[in-house]
Amino acid sequence: MVDFSRLRARVQGLQKGINAIGPYVLGNIGAAAALDSGVRAFDIGPSLENVLFYGGLGLFNAGVLVPSVRMGLGNYVGTLFEREGVPSSPLHPHVKTALLGGTLAFCLSSDAVREGSIDAYDRIFGNEEEPSLQPPSEGPQEGTGLIISHRDSTLEASIQKYVDNLRAQGFARSRGVENYALYAKDLRSEDVFVDINSDRQQLAASTAKLFLLGAALAELDSGELAHTDRRLRKKLETMICRSSNSATNFVLETVGKDDVRAYLQEYGYDQTVVDFIPKDGRTLTNLTSARNLGDFLEGVYRGTLPNAEEIARILALKCEGHDDRLVDQTCIPDSPHDLQLTGGYVERVLDKTGFIQGANGNAGLVYAHFYNSRNGEIEVPYLFVALIEDRNVKEDGFRKIKWGHAKTETIRSISESGYWYLHDFYSDKDHTCRAHNGRHPK
Repeated sequence: MVDFSRLRARVQGLQKGINAIGPYVLGNIGAAAALDSGVRAFDIGPSLENVLFYGGLGLFNAGVLVPSVRMGLGNYVGTLFEREGVPSSPLHPHVKTALLGGTLAFCLSSDAVREGSIDAYDRIFGNEEEPSLQPPSEGPQEGTGLIISHRDSTLEASIQKYVDNLRAQGFARSRGVENYALYAKDLRSEDVFVDINSDRQQLAASTAKLFLLGAALAELDSGELAHTDRRLRKKLETMICRSSNSATNFVLETVGKDDVRAYLQEYGYDQTVVDFIPKDGRTLTNLTSARNLGDFLEGVYRGTLPNAEEIARILALKCEGHDDRLVDQTCIPDSPHDLQLTGGYVERVLDKTGFIQGANGNAGLVYAHFYNSRNGEIEVPYLFVALIEDRNVKEDGFRKIKWGHAKTETIRSISESGYWYLHDFYSDKDHTCRAHNGRHPK
């Protein structure tokens, strides 16, 4: 026979334990998430990040411990557990449980809180989410600085192995539904050094805005576009820099879908479709390929597209929240001071990112500099395009929340491998991404 009085006592004891420990646990979760987001926002060095993070978390916990020292640990714990003879919380236990449950539900439903908490957890306990992607250890070094060709399948094999490892560990879709399309070209040597599914048509997301920018500026250049005022140019900047969908639809309506289609045909972007963006932002009709994106950016670099200088100017604009995924937050050096220290750095990136649930990509023209003792400093512009697609990700619930974030990290890791591959070719300085142990950090 069930002893309901004993069961009720156990339930009440469990409830008191949750009420006592709950605020402390939730407080730590919130503090860790806020600290992790805060220190990263200042873009400071990894060591100082850790000092601020752990120092702040320590101070938070000290704020909890100080009352227990002043009251005495027994009295403090007794207060939390509402022991008889010790002043108790003014809240009824059921009300406190409801509030804690509601707060926890809010935390679980909030993308920002959840992602910040996960990143904080990774910082404290270590993150083994993605395997390391190292550039090939053996590269064609004989042509350092004065190369004719360095196309090699080693890097492609390394990237393919990396993706296969993600799938095997459950961090990419094990069924292989997730499509990867990659294209990278050294514009100094004119060699394509990564070509994986580059001709496959995939969801373009906001990378399709590159072609609309090109078509609009081509008509402005020819004088065919009636809207040549400052308003249209501002819309073009907003479309690219802030990835505004409303500005995109305005530009497309102004230029006209037929003229955009004619522009795509004229310049050979035969795998690209540019369409209006729906209110929810998840456009499934805007399509492109990694090669089409690469060809467009190469046209910007070589000046073969109309108004190429203006396209480059707009692509170089920086807006908060729209940093690239090719160099930003990676271990790729980005300061001239790094040239002598590491043997190379990236001066600037002209790019467009794109993300909808089920598609993540970045197409960029990267201006890198490398140094070797024989030739000195060498400028090496290169293209890097990555498109990742899974049209089923929303419907079947696979990584609904973390999918986009995880694919961004994957793009950064693959981009790093491309940079260090070129570094190993052009620079004779022995340096790798030691700051992050050869892999992109969370």
